[in-house]
Amino acid sequence: MKKLVLGASLAASLSACHGAIEIEGTPRGAGALSPLSAEAKFVVRHGDYTSSAFSFLDENGEVVDDTWIHSGSTPPGLTALLSGDTDVPTRMERGVFTILDRYGVDVVTRIDMRTGDVLGQVRTQGSSSSAFSSNPNDVAYVSATSAWVTRYSHNTMPGVDADVQGSDLIEFDPSTMLRTGARVDLSPLSVDVPVYPVSGPPTSKPARVRPHNVILVGGYMAVGLDLLTDGFESAAPGKLAIVDAGSRAVTSFDLAPLTNCGSLQLVPGTTDHIAVTCKGWYEYPTPASGVVVVRLDGSTGVATEIGRYAQSAFPSDDGVFDAVQMLDDDEFLGVHLGGYGPTDPPDDLVLVNIGTGARTTIFTSAHASDLLVTMAYDAATGLVLMPDKSVGIRRMHRSASGAITNDSVISLRGHGLPAVSVTLLP
Repeated sequence: MKKLVLGASLAASLSACHGAIEIEGTPRGAGALSPLSAEAKFVVRHGDYTSSAFSFLDENGEVVDDTWIHSGSTPPGLTALLSGDTDVPTRMERGVFTILDRYGVDVVTRIDMRTGDVLGQVRTQGSSSSAFSSNPNDVAYVSATSAWVTRYSHNTMPGVDADVQGSDLIEFDPSTMLRTGARVDLSPLSVDVPVYPVSGPPTSKPARVRPHNVILVGGYMAVGLDLLTDGFESAAPGKLAIVDAGSRAVTSFDLAPLTNCGSLQLVPGTTDHIAVTCKGWYEYPTPASGVVVVRLDGSTGVATEIGRYAQSAFPSDDGVFDAVQMLDDDEFLGVHLGGYGPTDPPDDLVLVNIGTGARTTIFTSAHASDLLVTMAYDAATGLVLMPDKSVGIRRMHRSASGAITNDSVISLRGHGLPAVSVTLLP
């Protein structure tokens, strides 16, 4: 592997200068990384919020490369170093690996997996004196010259330029890695909600639009929205934004009474069924949490609800699902966290039927928060890969009858970091 690791002091100084680095139109970094030794089907993200690393697995879950790129990598063309707060898009281009460097870095990086070339980096905001971080959360690739980034943060400073406002989608050109200046403002979907202080009468505050995941279906983009007040004191009923990729017109689809509905995924085996995970507001999560399956017509932009699991309908069950992986329109795997502290109970992975609420426990983790992660499912092979921070990657299989069986464990810690997500590659 062509990986150069900087000394800790140099890496830290460069990382601190991210805001001053000019990366627009970053030149191509030829031969920056060695090509993967075999075709990858899954990417594993490792991290601890101080460093990140990415590993690749084949269609059987076997390791192709245990650390292809990490926060210490400095290949040619990688102008802004990777931080500890990274992610990958919900859906990527075939053969191109995209990294989202989120809060405080605000950079999208694209790398050719077949050659190891860094195709470039683009910053997701312009310069600002307001200490604004756009916090890019996802990318939808519409064409060879058009990609749209969700910007989760909202700039509360009045009178700032559109380039640093947030609560929106902005466009960049993948062929040049330059922002085009096009923007879809989602802030009109914000609503006022009551906030109840410890003492005194309630007040009203805006629940800001915070776009998280985006999925392209035909000519339309579905955007998952969290609607939260600036101090996270309250949340508004959930909405799904529907954006016409051509005209940029915006409509919305109501998900009430569920809240915090920013997490989206395409239902395996479909091209137009989108599952929305709503995690509820942290003060009262269970009554407002659940999973909704929506069909989006890629020609008209019309959304239709075709299934819903509302946690409030099953009050005897455990609380909100902190991670969800759809298996089909009728079933999903969900994680119930035991807690966040060392003395809290462990986590449970359960199989849930959306219509009936029937559930089966697949396994229980060794510790709390071991399963605060993102899992992946390949419908073609039935392979399920589940990061478990204590052991690596748990490999499971779904049979033709729908039963989930536990298989082997892949002991994988990329660059010494725990696995926190697995994503299926196209």
